[in-house]
Amino acid sequence: MSYCVNCGVELDVSAKKCVLCDTPVYNPNHPPEDVPTPYSDRVVLPPKVRRRFSAFLFSVILLLPNIVCLLADLLVSKENGLTWAQYVNTSSLLVWVLFVLPFLIEKVRPFVLIAVDSIAILGYIFFFYCSFNQSGWFLRVALPLVLVFAVFACITAEFFDRKKPDWPLQAIVLCFQLGGFAAVCAAALYVYFGTPLFLAVPVVVSVCSIVVGGFFIYVKHSRRMRAWLSRRFFV
Repeated sequence: MSYCVNCGVELDVSAKKCVLCDTPVYNPNHPPEDVPTPYSDRVVLPPKVRRRFSAFLFSVILLLPNIVCLLADLLVSKENGLTWAQYVNTSSLLVWVLFVLPFLIEKVRPFVLIAVDSIAILGYIFFFYCSFNQSGWFLRVALPLVLVFAVFACITAEFFDRKKPDWPLQAIVLCFQLGGFAAVCAAALYVYFGTPLFLAVPVVVSVCSIVVGGFFIYVKHSRRMRAWLSRRFFV
């Protein structure tokens, strides 16, 4: 038989606290069992809810300054309409499509995301193209480069999804993809400008990518070098 140490009321042997004064009970002959509570003390959100909440939070963070810029632009330049807020709004829309939209997709499909991102980038470039000049650079430079980059991204995503390559092969593919894209950029710039004046950067990038890719080919076939790099850089 147990009694409360505070008020002296008689307690049941299974009681964990006094029914009269709520004083905790400890009976050495009948120690309390650790029974888990039916509900957790922490609020745990499912992964899908966390992703949607993150997307909602980032959307609000992007939306509020855009509304402020839009109202400020309308109030300052009443006669000319929108002058600079449209550039802020379109840039924020591109950032939202590139970085926030994937959080709203339950099952991420690389090819769908690449297509949506390519369309968003083309729309963004076309907006600036229409805003400044009509010299033809959109169709002759921007459009081919974005489409080629999208094709390279699809090939890379398909390769990584099917082959599951190790890290040297991943580095080789990425280096040669970068070199190939730099070569395409050099060709597009040469066709548009008709002069090799703007070819320095793409050519340097292409050559460096080929050299680095050749180094990783050596790493892939050299067990000693591969083991040393793995220990050195934890890959």
